[in-house]
Amino acid sequence: SLLEREREARARAELDERQAVELQHVTAALAAAETAQDVAQVVVGQLIGAIGGMGGSLFVVDEETAALRMVDHASYPQDVTDDDRLVPLTRKLPPTDALRAGGPVLFSDLEAFRATYPEVVDEVGLGDPERGSAWAHVPLFVGTRAVGMLTVAYAEPQPFDRRQRDALVSICDAVAQALRRAELYEAEREARLLAELLQSHAGLLAAAATSRDVARTTI
Repeated sequence: SLLEREREARARAELDERQAVELQHVTAALAAAETAQDVAQVVVGQLIGAIGGMGGSLFVVDEETAALRMVDHASYPQDVTDDDRLVPLTRKLPPTDALRAGGPVLFSDLEAFRATYPEVVDEVGLGDPERGSAWAHVPLFVGTRAVGMLTVAYAEPQPFDRRQRDALVSICDAVAQALRRAELYEAEREARLLAELLQSHAGLLAAAATSRDVARTTI
């Protein structure tokens, strides 16, 4: 009836408003993060719940090993996370395929997942409700450079309509920017430590009174 539709629309609007407020808090927390672990804590502690997920994980692209490296996770069975902490980019899996495609890989329910990755469903045991009923794999890009991957599991099947997809991509842009800032912070920290070490070493050399002191300082 018209009254029921109005009630549903009002409830939906209230839910959207609450989610918008939660995502504002998430965005602020991401802006304050200084390390990849800080970013991951915001993701697993706030973001996944704010977008309606039951669990998920944050990966970064490890260029040295050519793999996705898990930084943190929430509410996944331990056997799943132990197996997937380092995922080679050469494997054909939803996260790596999402990176190659440059966009989200979404499964609204178990059958949608099984249609594309039947071997993964059997291998991981996705029929277990603890592993979710719908899944999102959203690559994190800064410009054209992939910096990570967000995976989210949902307790119920999801429509993944245009609004939900756009919201996922938008908040993941903020996560990607936070990871990039964390990289820059870490690079600056390492450069500062190196400069301090060199300055300290130069001071010792300048203070050395004899050639024996210089040799002792440089060894």
